[in-house]
Amino acid sequence: MKYLWKKNNGYFFQHRVPQHLVQTFQKSHFRLWLGDISARDAKRCAYHLASHLQMGFALGADRKALERSLLELQKQYKKVSHEKFWALLRSGMGREDAEHASTDKEREDFLKYSVEQLAASKTYEKVQEQLKTLENALQTDAAALAAEREAYAHALQSVASMNVQPVPAPILVQPPAPTIEMDERIITADTFLSAAGKIILDNRKQAKEGAAKADDRYQERLTTSLAAFIDIVGDKPLSYYLPMHIQDFANVMSKIPKNRSKYECFKGLSLKETAQKNAKRKEPIQVLTASSVQSSISEILNLWSRMTAGVSGVRDLKSYRITMPSAARKNVVREGLPASSLNVWLEDAFAINTVRYEYKKYMLLVGLLTGMRLGEIVYLQPKDIIQYEGHTVIDLRQPIILRGKTIDRALKTETSPRIVALHPYLHECGFVHWALRRRDWIFGEVQKADDPADAASKQMSNWMRKLGIHEPYRQVFHSLRHNAKHWLRNGTNKLIADKQCGHASDSVADSYGFSVLQADEIGLIEALDLPKIDVFLKS
Repeated sequence: MKYLWKKNNGYFFQHRVPQHLVQTFQKSHFRLWLGDISARDAKRCAYHLASHLQMGFALGADRKALERSLLELQKQYKKVSHEKFWALLRSGMGREDAEHASTDKEREDFLKYSVEQLAASKTYEKVQEQLKTLENALQTDAAALAAEREAYAHALQSVASMNVQPVPAPILVQPPAPTIEMDERIITADTFLSAAGKIILDNRKQAKEGAAKADDRYQERLTTSLAAFIDIVGDKPLSYYLPMHIQDFANVMSKIPKNRSKYECFKGLSLKETAQKNAKRKEPIQVLTASSVQSSISEILNLWSRMTAGVSGVRDLKSYRITMPSAARKNVVREGLPASSLNVWLEDAFAINTVRYEYKKYMLLVGLLTGMRLGEIVYLQPKDIIQYEGHTVIDLRQPIILRGKTIDRALKTETSPRIVALHPYLHECGFVHWALRRRDWIFGEVQKADDPADAASKQMSNWMRKLGIHEPYRQVFHSLRHNAKHWLRNGTNKLIADKQCGHASDSVADSYGFSVLQADEIGLIEALDLPKIDVFLKS
């Protein structure tokens, strides 16, 4: 007999009612949606459900008793799914640790610990206990039904002994209970946080399918923040959480060491244990910055708003005013590079005389004279350099085309798709001519890496360290964007500088007009004097 049906939204359990009981149960099948679970879990769940039904048929249980027991059993399997997902979230939080593991063995051990140990060993034991409870309940229903039938039979015998014809009991035909159709993704106050979070994250992932990598990274941050919150506060029904739990979360996150995945001593520890162990070190590792902690809090509150939309019996976590813990490291203020550092860097760049490393010089010049982000520069293609209203510009509004396929461009914000003006110096130094002769990518040297932007960032940072002009977080390649913004704002105006760099307008009034640079604005940028740097002044 077939118990399982696989559809797009998961597995369905179906069991045929014996032919002689179809009229009694007023239906030919029992059918339940099991959810989007693995094939192994579906088979195991179906086996237990079928066993319960067969036992119920044999004991003479009525339809309501069987349906109630099946629904209860389904709830238990949903709880198993919740716990399994919690373990998977913890595994997701440790993904960084696995990626930075020194050997394949370490990576396998970590994944085995996070998935198998936390999920398999704890959840199925609970299900076995709950199944025993349901068996007892079903047997009780069947015993009560048998006792009722025995009493009725005894009454019939008593009437017969008096030679009196019994009056048959009226047969009441009860109409079948109306079926209320409900979306299996329904979230209530009793839904566990991990399960509700999975529903929202899966829905968002589906909506963003095919989006740029930048948006995928935000999805990863949401997942990681949710896993951290569950690790610190616990995986409970939504009705459990109080606004002050956000403060508890902030208190622990402010003590978490940065880049903890790089340190062997923290592997396998919870976040609370990691914070405690770091505090006991002779030389504690620097903790997360206040902005990092605030970012995690914002992501949790964002998810919470979506999870609890239309759900009664839950609290508004945003109502609590967070006090940023003093343990959090102060935010690093990024600045533009001083002229002295730019001179050192540009002199070394112009000394490059090999074709192999020529791309580094142009990457530096493009960053300084356009204000583009490094993540935008590495994905430039020759087709992106176009003629626009009589000017040579970079067009970031079009998708990437690779081997005939269209790919969404990896951009950071809604204002990032834009026209980027090119200063005449980028023609004079040979960049435009060089770029138009490239093949698929202008900076194809970094496209061989899994994450081109990360590879380029490391190359630029190593170059700056070698020249002695690098300062972690404060003086980096992204500092060139600050230099460009200062140069553009002083030479033109704030609105033109915002359009060139892809920054959002400060007010509704500023957002009126054209969203991208127009010919007259491009002309103003092209007419700018070069930044006052010795290397440019000598050229």
